[in-house]
Amino acid sequence: MATNKARVVLGKRPATIRRTVTADLPEGGEGMIEVDFRYRTRQEYGKLLDDRMAAAQSVDGARAEAGDGPLTAGELQAVSVKATAEHILDIATGWSLPEPFDLEHVVQLCDELPGMATAIVDEYRMAIIEGRRGN
Repeated sequence: MATNKARVVLGKRPATIRRTVTADLPEGGEGMIEVDFRYRTRQEYGKLLDDRMAAAQSVDGARAEAGDGPLTAGELQAVSVKATAEHILDIATGWSLPEPFDLEHVVQLCDELPGMATAIVDEYRMAIIEGRRGN
């Protein structure tokens, strides 16, 4: 009786995991990007999130100390887009798009296709936290 199941070996972790991420496109239909994610354990993922939160709080604290008022809507969107792009660069090593996987192009993705950016972040969380299989 043949089986396609791999034997479980603790301590043998992959460097990356590939997932196909899909999301609705603004003009209709569904888009797809293959993303190579950095493998992290659940605890490593928790530390990554802690570090991201600490960085955001540091920026907020510095802004409050400087006596700056609240962000305008445009500033808030720019900060959000850049933070999401930086997070994607932290969790992934590449993608199937012809554009380079760098800050400039990930920011462009987050700005033009926010649903796809959210889907990338969600797919990573699901893969790390729940061990979800690829599509």
